[in-house]
Amino acid sequence: MGSLNAVFQGAAGGETFHGVGKVDIHLRVSRGEVFVAELKFWEGPGSLREAVDQLRGRLTWRESYGVALVLSRNADFSLVLRSLRETLPSLDGFGPGSLRESASNHFVTRFAILSDPARHANIHVLVYNLFVPEHHIEKSRQRRRGKPS
Repeated sequence: MGSLNAVFQGAAGGETFHGVGKVDIHLRVSRGEVFVAELKFWEGPGSLREAVDQLRGRLTWRESYGVALVLSRNADFSLVLRSLRETLPSLDGFGPGSLRESASNHFVTRFAILSDPARHANIHVLVYNLFVPEHHIEKSRQRRRGKPS
């Protein structure tokens, strides 16, 4: 938040009440809300469903998009992306035919917002691979303890 607040002069917040709950990252400027995001670790399709449902509940009539940031610690990142691609169209409120892939890890879809099902918002899903092989973690621990690797 510190970096965002340095640029936007204190307009960024975390765990901020918006819509029917709290959003993980919220940015407001003089013209209104400009960034509403939810952050989740990938633990299967349920974590994606939870992030999208939270965004659908937090977005209000005046917002046109939200962002789900999904972080994966899984070794097979391609499998995570495939599962995500297959899961998005099955989620509640999904706009049929709206799924497009902006980049290999960036999906854009349209979902009905909960406060007005006739109103749709774009939800961007960005997925990041945080996988680190166990042997790299162990080498790092040894270096911190002063042991040769």
